[in-house]
Amino acid sequence: MRRTVLLTAAAGTAAVMLGLAPAAATAAPVVYAYAWDGGALIEYTDPIAGIGEVVPTTTAAFAVTGLDVDSSGVGYAVSYDGESHLFSVDVVTGDVADLGVLTFNAVPVVDCTGLDYTGGVLTVVCDFVDGQSGLSTYLTVDLATLTTTVIVSSPIRVASIATDPADGTLIGFGYSAEIMEVTAGSAVQVGSVTGNDTLWGADFATDGSLWATVDFPETATTVGSWTFHPAALDLAGDDFAENITVLEHAEPPAPAAPGLVATGAQPTAPMLGAIALLVIGAGIAAVVGTRRRTS
Repeated sequence: MRRTVLLTAAAGTAAVMLGLAPAAATAAPVVYAYAWDGGALIEYTDPIAGIGEVVPTTTAAFAVTGLDVDSSGVGYAVSYDGESHLFSVDVVTGDVADLGVLTFNAVPVVDCTGLDYTGGVLTVVCDFVDGQSGLSTYLTVDLATLTTTVIVSSPIRVASIATDPADGTLIGFGYSAEIMEVTAGSAVQVGSVTGNDTLWGADFATDGSLWATVDFPETATTVGSWTFHPAALDLAGDDFAENITVLEHAEPPAPAAPGLVATGAQPTAPMLGAIALLVIGAGIAAVVGTRRRTS
C-alpha cells in the first residue's frame, strides 16, 4: 500500500514538474426548480425533503412546467396556465425574462407540460396546439420568433421530457407511467415507470443519470435502466415544482505549484521515468527519516 501511494504521488509530482496541467473535473450537480405558485427559482439543498434556497431573479415565472439549462446555467422555462409563455433563465446570475407567448400557425400554444434544451435546440410538449386537445404535441421552437414546428402528436399525454445524453434520444414521461421515445413523426412507448407513476419534471445529468420531481421521493422508483435521483414535488412552504434542471460546472484544473512554469513540451517515457525515480527516492528518504525520528 505504501509503495502504491508513493508511486501515485511520484507520478503526480512528475506531472507538475513537467508543467502538465491536471484535467478539469466535473463538480457535483446543482439542482434547480421553479415553485408553481410563488414563481420563485429554487436551488435545492435537500431534494428529497423539497428544501431549497430562493435564487433572487429579475422576473418571477409562475406555473412553470418545464425548465432546462446548459452547462453555463443559461436556458429556458415554459409556463402552463393558458397561453404558454417562454422565459429565458440564467440560474447563476438570476437574470430571467419573459420572452412572450409560443405560437403555432400564428395561434398561441396553450398548456405546455414539459421543456428540453439540448445542443441549442429547444423542444416543448403541449396539450393544446392548432385546436387539437387530448394529445401531447411535441414541438421545436424558433427562438428568434417563438414560432413552433410540430415533431409529432401522441394520444399518450406526458408530464415531462428530457434528452438522454447516451444517444441523444428525446424521452417523454407520461402521466400514467409511460416512457416514450420521440423522433420525427413517431412517439413510441418503450417502457413504464414503477414506484412513482408520474415524473412531473425530468432532466438527465451528463453521466446519464435521471433526476425527476415525484410525489413520493422516499419510494423506490425504477425508470428503465437509468440511475434515478428523486426530488420532492412538494416544496417546503406549501408550494410544489413540476419541473427540474441539473447544472454541472466543469471545475477548473488546480494551478501549477509556485515557481514552476509550464513548458508546453510533451514528456517522453524516459523523462517521466527519470523524474519519478527522483521523487520516489526523495519519498523513501523522507519515510526513513521519519522512522528514525520516531524510533
